Amino acid sequence: MEKEMPPKTVELKKAAVHIFKVKNVLNRRVSLGISAHDLSFLLGKANTYVRDVENPFTTLKYNIDDTALLCQVLQLSPSEIYQGVDSSPIALSLNIMVYEYKFGEAYEVYQVVKGAEEKLYEIIPESKDPDFPVESKASLEEIHDWVDELFSSTYFDMPRTAWEMYDIVVEKFGFPVKAKYLRDAVKKYTSKRSYPKLSSNEKSKGFFRTLYRKDIGDGL
Repeated sequence: MEKEMPPKTVELKKAAVHIFKVKNVLNRRVSLGISAHDLSFLLGKANTYVRDVENPFTTLKYNIDDTALLCQVLQLSPSEIYQGVDSSPIALSLNIMVYEYKFGEAYEVYQVVKGAEEKLYEIIPESKDPDFPVESKASLEEIHDWVDELFSSTYFDMPRTAWEMYDIVVEKFGFPVKAKYLRDAVKKYTSKRSYPKLSSNEKSKGFFRTLYRKDIGDGL
């Protein structure tokens, strides 16, 4: 991997539960072809949410409700999400190697134990809209057609989360389905200039996830 600038190493102490959760979620989402942007969409958060959680220099963390949702989205058990935590100290001594990559700063995260380093994971910044070449049980066209059907029905008369949509598309087509395809299909309706369209201005109570509801131009 080409490194465009000389790397620097920063020492940190971080909670093991956070580091291992990030590691396990990162590895799983990449294996399924889910970008940080796509996973943020499925969690109903801002586009940069997952990217910021994965950044070792931020204090943002997946909350309890995020964790439950991640288990469903990524089809991981809680023990898989937290794998590595039980056998580690509460806080980890880390060396973070930072270097410039073509899409921004990249990070290699090493755990330091008795002076020795063990690489835990690497954060490679993604392009604005990556499309990983992995399996999907449904094509882009099938997902668009399916969202068209939902939009023409009464489905969006009630506010829906991205996860609810993803859940039923997986039920219809099988797992995995590219989250990017669903995000693109939904964007077709949220970016419309004419009515009816999908409004994404509402947030759910509690954890403030984006809700999608049909807007016919009368404020509903």
